[in-house]
Amino acid sequence: MARYVIERDIPAIGSSTHEEMKMAARMSISVLQDMKKENKDIEWEHSYITANKSFCIYNTSDPDLIMEHGKRSGYPVTLVTRTTYLVNPLAL
Repeated sequence: MARYVIERDIPAIGSSTHEEMKMAARMSISVLQDMKKENKDIEWEHSYITANKSFCIYNTSDPDLIMEHGKRSGYPVTLVTRTTYLVNPLAL
């Protein structure tokens, strides 16, 4: 599987409450579980939240699955970028 950075434009997401974030994460996880049952190869690692965007790290063998997940979860994808290398300053 390859690793991807997923950018989503979500106005005011940075001011969401902890409970709202948990609900959104649960929705995403529920859709991922459904997709796994359909033998679709996609995993969510984690996300970074800013004022009006989320940047999510996903692993998949098919980037079209990321778009499908966005539609099914209700969190549309703005941009999908495949990563090519991880730089870890502790390993330098």
